Amino acid sequence: MSFSSRVIGIAGTAKNTGKTTATNFILKEMHKRKLTPALTSIGYDGERLDNVTGLPKPRVPVVPGTLVAVAHRCLPVSTAQVEVIEETGISTPLGPVVLGIIKKAGQMVVAGPNKSSSLRVILDKLTVYKPHLILVDGALNRIAPMVETQGFILATGASRSSDITRLAYEAHSLDYLFRLPLYQGDWYNYITLVGGDQISFDFSSVFTRSQVDRIIAKFSPAVEKIIIPGVVREELWKELAGVISAQGAGVTIAVADPIKLALGGSVGNLHRLFEGLGERGVAIKVKRPLPLLAISVNPFYPKYRFEANDYHPAYVDAERLHKAVARAVTVPVADVMRNGGLLLEALGIKE
Repeated sequence: MSFSSRVIGIAGTAKNTGKTTATNFILKEMHKRKLTPALTSIGYDGERLDNVTGLPKPRVPVVPGTLVAVAHRCLPVSTAQVEVIEETGISTPLGPVVLGIIKKAGQMVVAGPNKSSSLRVILDKLTVYKPHLILVDGALNRIAPMVETQGFILATGASRSSDITRLAYEAHSLDYLFRLPLYQGDWYNYITLVGGDQISFDFSSVFTRSQVDRIIAKFSPAVEKIIIPGVVREELWKELAGVISAQGAGVTIAVADPIKLALGGSVGNLHRLFEGLGERGVAIKVKRPLPLLAISVNPFYPKYRFEANDYHPAYVDAERLHKAVARAVTVPVADVMRNGGLLLEALGIKE
């Protein structure tokens, strides 16, 4: 699929990590430069108050000329005035997705498709209207359709963990997973062991123990490649790694995309596991890359007060957070309140 507009995702590692703030910053800066953005979402975002902490959450402010692809029920609860320009036929729990253009500035509730195939249709339709940039809002726990984008910005921060060292290592691990080398060999949409006698069998989108047991049972020193199209849970990866590393130097494990790796469990544990395999001569590659373009960090987190039985705003040291994450990754790291221009550079938007 080829897009004339650039399609970029923004995914948060948790609620309140600054994803919406980063989105708002990008939209505002595009408006200043008279660039037309388009906006959609994987699933739902835009609640007025966080439904756990009760603290205010920013909605997405939009200005005239902005394109949106949102579920129909978003329209009456948004303060922005939207002119519907196309019905897409894509269904969501909040009604069919419509394409619209903002006619009057206001706040937008954004909900969109939650399947890769549906998002692909929406992106194709948005591209017809030639926006300069299509932003796809998402989250780490609903990131699977993000593979339809051309790269993404990760928003993380103290709301994910107030332990800065832990945050930096998680960012380091995600950076590692999303920089894995490209697999360019033959691809099969089923589990395949290549080398000696080629063996293939069906799989479910999330691998079961019996499927992993079959790989282990059929694995031999003659195997050169293992094609894994779906998600493998962390504990099953450990079992596979134990067998492969014992006798599999020179083996290539090819997975569909880095998202399917990240969805397997703790990204830190998976990072260590795959690095260990690499040290034993096993290559992990991805058929379809998804570049991590930049990381946005947010020092805010909601702190629980036992005496009041509620939450209040709290912050870690912003400079320490920024420096720790920046040292841990290979991509630009921005705090939009301090150096948001780095996000614009990562998106190719000139000052």
